[in-house]
Amino acid sequence: MENIEQVQLHLEKDSLFSKSISNVDLIKFANMVYHNNDSVYYTIPTSKLDLIDLKKYYEASRGEFAAISDGRLSLKGLENEARKPLRIRIQIKDIGSYEMLKKIRGLEKEVDSILNPRDKLWRNYFHELTSGKANYFDSLMEFSSIKNALIEKLIAINPSMQPQLEASDSLLLTLKQDKNVVTSIDTIINNQRNNFYFTGTSVIVAEATKYLVDHLWEGLLFTVLLITLLIILLFRSITIYLATIIPNLVPLFITAGIMGYFEIPLKPSTIMIFGIALGITVNDTILLLGKLKQKIRNNTEITRIEALLLSLEESALAMAYTSVILIFGFLMFTFSNFLGTQALGLLISITLVIGMFTNLILLPSLMLSFSRRLKNKDLIETKLFEEETEDIE
Repeated sequence: MENIEQVQLHLEKDSLFSKSISNVDLIKFANMVYHNNDSVYYTIPTSKLDLIDLKKYYEASRGEFAAISDGRLSLKGLENEARKPLRIRIQIKDIGSYEMLKKIRGLEKEVDSILNPRDKLWRNYFHELTSGKANYFDSLMEFSSIKNALIEKLIAINPSMQPQLEASDSLLLTLKQDKNVVTSIDTIINNQRNNFYFTGTSVIVAEATKYLVDHLWEGLLFTVLLITLLIILLFRSITIYLATIIPNLVPLFITAGIMGYFEIPLKPSTIMIFGIALGITVNDTILLLGKLKQKIRNNTEITRIEALLLSLEESALAMAYTSVILIFGFLMFTFSNFLGTQALGLLISITLVIGMFTNLILLPSLMLSFSRRLKNKDLIETKLFEEETEDIE
């Protein structure tokens, strides 16, 4: 209980946290009430006799304590011999998901040093013991909690050893090299450790956001790889791939910048924007490149500029119509009462608008810029469009 109290005091020193509450507070309150509301006794009872008296008083006044705590707290911390979980409730200022995770990681080390002040020392001693330095067994036996737990374990295994173990430490010291004893010490150290976890809505949201962001990058990487394979399969040219992928990534970067500027958070409703928008804008790119390939295949003497102009003349209107229809379709989401759906519709629409212009302007410009490295045969040597070309002819 003292360790729980120290953790609460440590957390309350941080201005980000509100006042905490736990079973320990209820125990201190009960102790004060038991002593006629004397605030001097707003402490944890130190003697076992006081704990027994307080427990009897609590049992007699269980209904009153339940009403005070709304039935959520109890004095089970008075006899937590089974090391059952105890909870500390505290509120924290909204500092954002990323800062929240950093704060939690830092608090984990600080709280661990309070709840398990000797754990690191015991681990070091045990490591030296397993390395063959038997004298560290004596160092571990200086801690009564480890020594008593080891004696209890040995007696449970062999009850006949109880008189000798309780009489002196001589028998215990002779067992320092025993592998079973060393294994038992390791188990005892693990059992002596006070494990703790940070829970609550803030932690769940922070961890979920981190999970979503991590998988956003994985999803985008997977999408880009699929597009890479598709472009290389269709046109077998790295130059065409570069000219294709740049116009489709630019809208995503601009949308990400808009989200950052207007402080639109990444959450399940907005995280899917990038994958959806990328898949739709690539469709226009493939349409234009396919039309360009047909023009060059039909007339190998045609210049690159002429082929692009003819391709744009036939495809630009269809690309624009498709994009506009999709844009207005996603804009319908902005009339939703759910803010997440509104953000989804608006941001995808913005991305599609930018993607439409990059495919109609930037893509042809890049194709012309790369014209020295890009040869017509890169567009016509594959047989993927052969059947379609024959139908046109």
